[in-house]
Amino acid sequence: TVDTNTGIVTSNVFDILSADDGQSTVQIKRFSPQKSEVLTKPPPPITVASQNVADVHKKIIAANVVNYTTNATRSGIVVRLTNTNEYKRVLAHFKATNVEYHTYQLEEEKSTKVVITGLCEMPVEEVLEAITAEELTPLSVKKLTIKNKKYDQQAAYLVHFKRGTVTLNQLRMITAICHQKIHWSYYSTKNAPMQCKKCQVFGHGAANCNRAAICNKCAGRHSSSSCPVAAKCNEGVIPSHKLKCANCEGNHTSTFSGCPKRAQINRKQTARTPNSGVNRQVTFSVGDFPSLPAQKTSYPKPNPIPDQRENNHQSSSLFNTAELCDIITETFAQLKGCSSKQDQIKVVFNIVSKYCFP
Repeated sequence: TVDTNTGIVTSNVFDILSADDGQSTVQIKRFSPQKSEVLTKPPPPITVASQNVADVHKKIIAANVVNYTTNATRSGIVVRLTNTNEYKRVLAHFKATNVEYHTYQLEEEKSTKVVITGLCEMPVEEVLEAITAEELTPLSVKKLTIKNKKYDQQAAYLVHFKRGTVTLNQLRMITAICHQKIHWSYYSTKNAPMQCKKCQVFGHGAANCNRAAICNKCAGRHSSSSCPVAAKCNEGVIPSHKLKCANCEGNHTSTFSGCPKRAQINRKQTARTPNSGVNRQVTFSVGDFPSLPAQKTSYPKPNPIPDQRENNHQSSSLFNTAELCDIITETFAQLKGCSSKQDQIKVVFNIVSKYCFP
């Protein structure tokens, strides 16, 4: 080839290579990291009140579900599924075949629980209508029980909102409904163990329980509202000797705060809570630390014995015990007659002037 600028003939050793060798062009694709897929949380476990693992497997397979695991525990057989659709399918089959179980709410079904206080007793429907009139969409309203009322008509209502649709600050912008001043607060159980109002078992709620109903008064296999023992008693009040707890069989209701079973659950919950203030004892042996090399120790020269006359002079400049007691007694006696801070300062100043600057 000839360079058009210089006219010098040059050769290209790669000219023998064809520009098109009949082979397909290879394109190198740069690696572009894709966004990581959002991991969905698995559905909550289902605890079946049974010890027959084979029977539970048959019922799960009958619901056309094959991706699952089971684990036999003291409280029953725990079933874990991989997705929400199969979870709902298994629950529907369990209900249709009268399988006793309990589970928990799905993440998308969980709600924000808020308590309204300040209202007097009124129908729940009126409270729901008043909240809806404030352009809110509550899922449900329930009246709470107040043990120690400040006045006869005192009431509190539990309101459920769909999670993420409202905040507490937004609710507190509404200061009154039905011409009554109100207060909003998050619902809290004060770290008390969850107890099912249907089967009286600790650890889950009645909304997701398919176990047999157990009475919280007599521990019979019926609902607490239709207790035959309470129906036979005067005004529905059962004597203490006829009460029976479904958890410990003691002579009290299953919801009694002093139940030994409840106290045991509380201790377990406390034990699970990490405590950063726990004092841990550390043991070690002397052999864990190597000895330091020997060093020459130089002891300081002893101080000369002070002159006895100097000691007598120093001791004469200090108050003895009897003098100090007299000064303190005099100070407190004069402070008793003071009526202001200025008077107290004057008393202290006079005492200091009297004994230090005579």
